[in-house]
Parts: sequence; structure tokens; C-alpha cells
Amino acid sequence: GIAGPTEVVVVADAKARPDFVAADLAAQLEHDPLAWGVLITDSSQLADRVEEELESLLRGLERADIIRQANCCVIVAQDMEQAMHVANDFAPEHLLIVAGDAARLAAQVQNAGAVFVGAYATVPLGDYSAGPNHTLPTSGAARFSSPLGVHTFLKRTSVLSLNRGDLETLRDASVRLAEMEGLGAHAHAIEVRLE
Repeated sequence: GIAGPTEVVVVADAKARPDFVAADLAAQLEHDPLAWGVLITDSSQLADRVEEELESLLRGLERADIIRQANCCVIVAQDMEQAMHVANDFAPEHLLIVAGDAARLAAQVQNAGAVFVGAYATVPLGDYSAGPNHTLPTSGAARFSSPLGVHTFLKRTSVLSLNRGDLETLRDASVRLAEMEGLGAHAHAIEVRLE
């Protein structure tokens, strides 16, 4: 993946505990002034309470200055489906879903490096002890990249084997494409085999 500053998106409904959500945002934001912490909720009341909790929490944290410099925002969505749509568009390194139907919402995830489901699945546990690999794509790279894994270290090679009939089938389209690109030697390499 493409390594960049850490990021967390927390998707939370009105039932989420504001102190938990604030703690999860702070835990990622304390890494780096370039870190991202995003709360997406369908509850403006939760949004306000999380902001209050975060401000209170910062008074006791050693790295409060870094957290204050980091990128943090709250998005109030129309509903949880829209919240998940926004989260998928963000394609975060870490996606924490804290909602009464967190498992159902997790099934909608298309783009995230790692998904943490439920109020007790805090991201720092994934950092240290819960088990999933924690070398994750950042900066939206979760749209096209996966966490570091065994397949990262495997090298693949493509092999092409054709007979004359295959070549005849592919000839016209291939020669046409070569000519459109102005690559006459490409077209010749195909045609010479059929003379």
C-alpha cells in the first residue's frame, strides 16, 4: 500500500458512548499532526457530545498539542447508510463502526484497511494485540490496496501460450489496435506469423 499519516474514521449512531468515540479519535490523532480523525454520525447530539468529550480528554493528555494540530472533523449524515457511503469514499486506514447494528453496517464496507466492529473493538487493540496485521493502506489507498499479508511477498508471472488458430482469432483486433497506436512493428510481428 501507500504509506502516509495514520487515519481513523469512526461511524457511530446515537447510542455510541461519546467518551469511547473521543478516545478513539484521540488515539489516532496523537500519532502525527498530519493524522486524520473523522467522526461520521447520524446524530448531531452525539457529534456535539463527542466534541465536548474530546476537549475534556485533551486537558489530560501529554500529546494534546499534536492532537490539536491534527486533522479532525465531524460529519453529520442523514442516516447510517449515508454515513457508510461517506466512509467508503474516504477509504480509511482504520474504520471503527460503533452502532446498534454494527455487524450489518460492517457488511457494507468496501474500502478500508482494517475494520473494527463494535464499541469494544478499539483501534489500539489492533495496533498492539488483537491479531490482524497492522501494516495498512493509508491516504485512500484502501480503494485499491490491501493490508500487508503473505500475498504481498509472492511474485506472480503471466504466461501466454498460443497456437496458430488462437493467433488467427486475435489477429484482426490486435493489428487494428497496433495500427491505431502507430506501432507498425507490433502489427508486423503478428502478420508475419500468418504469411
